[in-house]
Amino acid sequence: MIGHGSGGVRDAQPFDLLVASVRDYAIFLLDPSGHVATWNAGAQLIKGYFPEEIIGKHISTFYTPEDPSGRVASWNPGAEHIKGYRQDEILGQPLSRFFTPEDVAQGKPERELEIALREGRFAEEGAGACFSVRLPLNPPVRASS
Repeated sequence: MIGHGSGGVRDAQPFDLLVASVRDYAIFLLDPSGHVATWNAGAQLIKGYFPEEIIGKHISTFYTPEDPSGRVASWNPGAEHIKGYRQDEILGQPLSRFFTPEDVAQGKPERELEIALREGRFAEEGAGACFSVRLPLNPPVRASS
């Protein structure tokens, strides 16, 4: 059972079905130790993992230890689906590959990476001439010493 906004309690099944069917957003639940406990259709499309591949895995599976070099260090089927680049085409390429020439000239890729490094994350929403996008940018996770 889950709580209802008015203080009542209702059956979780309709809510669970709704979340499971969402395809535009990756919605998943982590257990207290950071392991994936649930996985919806959107998470599968966006992140590229089938439920049986990711449920029970730690959230760190999504991030690879690396230097904050501003280069693409990891890629998955979800990213390939959204961006259209195969892993062998994009790994090691500069972050600027995802920006317009005007944005690159204005230093936008470097500013956004710097914000992500300083604040732990950068996200921007907007609509461009080519497509609409919500761009989350997470800094690389550094291996602990």
